[in-house]
Amino acid sequence: MTGRYPLRFGMNGMNGQMTSKLLPTREYTVAQELRSAGYRNYMVGKWHLGYESPLYTPTHRGFDRFFGYYGAAIDYWNKQVTICSIFLPLLPLLLLLSLQNCAIVMMMIFHLVFLFFSPHPSIHPFFLLLQSLDDLINDIVDLTEDSEPVSDETILSSDMWSPFVYTAKAAELISSHAENFAEKPMFMYFSSQLIHDPATAPEIYLAQCRGMLSLDDDDEEADLMNRIYMCAMVR
Repeated sequence: MTGRYPLRFGMNGMNGQMTSKLLPTREYTVAQELRSAGYRNYMVGKWHLGYESPLYTPTHRGFDRFFGYYGAAIDYWNKQVTICSIFLPLLPLLLLLSLQNCAIVMMMIFHLVFLFFSPHPSIHPFFLLLQSLDDLINDIVDLTEDSEPVSDETILSSDMWSPFVYTAKAAELISSHAENFAEKPMFMYFSSQLIHDPATAPEIYLAQCRGMLSLDDDDEEADLMNRIYMCAMVR
């Protein structure tokens, strides 16, 4: 986005879902540079460069129009934030370690061992608490147009695969630019959600890939399913 190595301004390493490393406002994006040259700029898809305040979002970083999501990943169907739930039980432990309270840390480790090795972990109140937190996080819709949450029920429908939405929105923005700003050059940054977890695709594409791929001698069934999903997501 800047043409500079991320290490130079503190954005090295993976930018997670729950923590957002911010692209410093002192850094100029390609959109800001092009705007200074008279371009009108559009962005569709994944941002993932900060959203703690409006100043870090696309429409404040040189883009005239934006349609997409701010975070690391959303579900392709319901457009809600996705969190890898297996890491969720570790969050309280990390917090307690930072507090350096050894007694509470030991108690937390005991609870975690109970969760992972008990034959009935779902009866544990700590598990119920974590499940509630997971459900709360995963109910958040992360889809924005310009600077407002998307409310169009057709777009948010769980029957609408998000890559189709992004493609249609990009075509709409290009047509609108040609009609309303024909005298100005345009720049579009299309940041595709594909290919990214959670792996999923429309059934029509999955069916095509099932017919193309078969189980190799060295394959596990799960490997075949992964290849089918990867194939379907790039059809």
